[in-house]
Amino acid sequence: MRTSHWLLFLIAIPFILLFAFSLFNAMVRDVFNYVSHLDLGMAYTSCCGGLFTVWFLLLAVWLMINRLRHL
Repeated sequence: MRTSHWLLFLIAIPFILLFAFSLFNAMVRDVFNYVSHLDLGMAYTSCCGGLFTVWFLLLAVWLMINRLRHL
């Protein structure tokens, strides 16, 4: 793999992690907001959707790191 691909992966990974962290923060804020208004259905939906999205972003980072290790 060329150096440019390494640099692309190394630049992309922190941005994906930052995006996952900000999504997780927004999800936690929304869940607490819904729970405080006793809207538990929306709290559950927000929690599941947020965790599902964050899981996929972390999976993408893991796959990128795995790809870098096998080069």
